[in-house]
Amino acid sequence: MKTFQIEIEAYALQDYFKPIRKKTDIWKIILNLIKLIPYNYKQSIHDPKGKITIYVSKISRVIFETEQNLFSLYFPFTVIDKEDSLIFLSKSGIEISSSLSSQMLSIIDEINENDLISFQDLNLIPENFEYENENALFILNELLLQEDGYLRFDHDIENADGNLHPEKHIDIFFQNASKVKLGLNNTLDHSQFLDILNTETDCWYLK
Repeated sequence: MKTFQIEIEAYALQDYFKPIRKKTDIWKIILNLIKLIPYNYKQSIHDPKGKITIYVSKISRVIFETEQNLFSLYFPFTVIDKEDSLIFLSKSGIEISSSLSSQMLSIIDEINENDLISFQDLNLIPENFEYENENALFILNELLLQEDGYLRFDHDIENADGNLHPEKHIDIFFQNASKVKLGLNNTLDHSQFLDILNTETDCWYLK
C-alpha cells in the first residue's frame, strides 16, 4: 500500500478538524489539503498537533488524526510521487495544482454564500463572479458524483451521555438526519482504524 503522510501545526487544524455538515465542507477539506502538501510534504514540523495520511491501494483513503479523534474520507484523486513533491490528477486526468484548488475553493465559497443549488447558478450572482479555469467546474462536477466515504472515531469525554452518546464511538455519514452512531468499549488507534477501512485485511465484526 502506498502511503503519503504530512504533519500539521496548530494553525492548520481549523481547516480540517471542524464540523462537517454538507458535501461542500468535505470538498474544502480535500482541496485545502492539496494546497498544504507542497509546503509540508517530507518536512519536519517542530511541534505537530496532528497528521494527515493518504493511503492508496485497492482503497483510496485519507485519514486525519489528532489526539482526540480520527476521521477518514475517500480520496478522489490519483497520487503521483515525484521526488520531494506529490502530483494529483482528477478522474479525467487533469492535474490539480495549488492555483486550481484555490479557484475551486472560491467557487465553493460563492455557492455557500449565495445558497446556490447548482454550479450553473453561478451565472446568477449579481457580482458576476468569474472563474479563470473551466477545469475548476469540471472537476467539481466529478466530485459531486463520487462518494464521500466519511467515517469518524471520536473519544468525546465532554459530550458523553451514557448509551445515547457514548464517550467512544464511530460516526458513519456526516449529516445528522442520516448519521449512524456505533458505541465502542475501547479506543481505536490509527492502525486499528485503518484496518477497518482496508478491504485487503480481515473484516471487523460487531459483537
